[in-house]
Amino acid sequence: MTESAPMSSWEVLQSFLDASKEDPRITPFHVSLYVAIFYAWTMSGSGDPLILCKSAIMPLAKIQARSTYNQCLRDLNAFGYILYMPSYDPRGRTVVFLEIDHSAIRMANH
Repeated sequence: MTESAPMSSWEVLQSFLDASKEDPRITPFHVSLYVAIFYAWTMSGSGDPLILCKSAIMPLAKIQARSTYNQCLRDLNAFGYILYMPSYDPRGRTVVFLEIDHSAIRMANH
């Protein structure tokens, strides 16, 4: 069995946008948060996992409330758009994986 090649940065974003445009659960908050995370991911070299810094991501996403930020992260994870591994330790690292195959989400929304 051969392992598939990693997706390019553009393919990762395109896959999310293609899947989310037909998903009624996705709000503008989810899209802006995903794009902010995507931006941080590309700036860090497009490698998984990405260590999230809430204080950097929230302003990029134009999200002011921590509760909205946390809910959108949990939603994106639950809906299958990201793999989110929260850290409940204030000194811990919250980890996100973006290179996920969104084809199952697209198929579920048709």
